[in-house]
Amino acid sequence: MLYVKDAALDNINFNDPNVIRGVSNCVAQMSDAGVVSMLGFSTAAGCTEPNFIIRPNYTRGAVPFRDNTIRRPPFYQFDVNFAKTTQVSSDFRVQFRIELYNLLNQAIYDERQYENNPTNARFGTIDRSVIRQSNFPRYMQLGLKLLF
Repeated sequence: MLYVKDAALDNINFNDPNVIRGVSNCVAQMSDAGVVSMLGFSTAAGCTEPNFIIRPNYTRGAVPFRDNTIRRPPFYQFDVNFAKTTQVSSDFRVQFRIELYNLLNQAIYDERQYENNPTNARFGTIDRSVIRQSNFPRYMQLGLKLLF
């Protein structure tokens, strides 16, 4: 695998609010001779030890079954329902409902939207300026129910 250094990708600001980091992108590449060297964007980010190593084809892997450092974004969604029932007559009632979904408008991004190409400088991140949220934005629903 050939890695071409792109200077434009080395200047990514991971403190940008549009970038969600799932994992530290300290990536190194192993040559056929077994020499491990950090990729350009990893050294530009200040990494000294690799979290991920790109190995040559047909080499034995050394990845644990589980990794506790990889996290997905949290899921917060606040839904509210207000209902008022009014007695119109002895046999007839009217119920008015207001339902608010995702009231705080929390965006949720699916874990499949992480950049998973280890040679990309955005490896392990979600760029919110490019990828849309996977849940619905805030919306409201009105309802009128006749009970007889």
